[in-house]
Amino acid sequence: MTYGIQEAYDNVVNEVDAWRVRAETSKKSKLSFLSMRKPNYFVVEQTNAPRLYRVNDPNGGIISFELTEFEGSGTAVKATFDSKSRALIQDFKAKMPVTIPASGPKNCPTCGKELLPDFKVCPFCGTKVT
Repeated sequence: MTYGIQEAYDNVVNEVDAWRVRAETSKKSKLSFLSMRKPNYFVVEQTNAPRLYRVNDPNGGIISFELTEFEGSGTAVKATFDSKSRALIQDFKAKMPVTIPASGPKNCPTCGKELLPDFKVCPFCGTKVT
């Protein structure tokens, strides 16, 4: 089953919202009323729906989701994150029906343009890519 980019983006947003709710409810303590400033969990830093969703968490650092739709094959989600967020991302990958590439896209060694993983020749400058 493949998902379009908007549906995949909505799934990312819903997952991050669930992380925020869990973080806010699990961090409450009996002495929380003494704290003047509550930390903000998974604060949205940048969004460009449906292609980019970036959040910052005081415990997990910055987590960035970049979505790319491929005609006929669904949507790929590239997740960039700090090692402290590894468990969240692994859980996300296990639940999501979309592809999250393990490594980022490759770039042409000559012109530097982004290439699809299965390109053997750069379509921009003609350089052979290994």
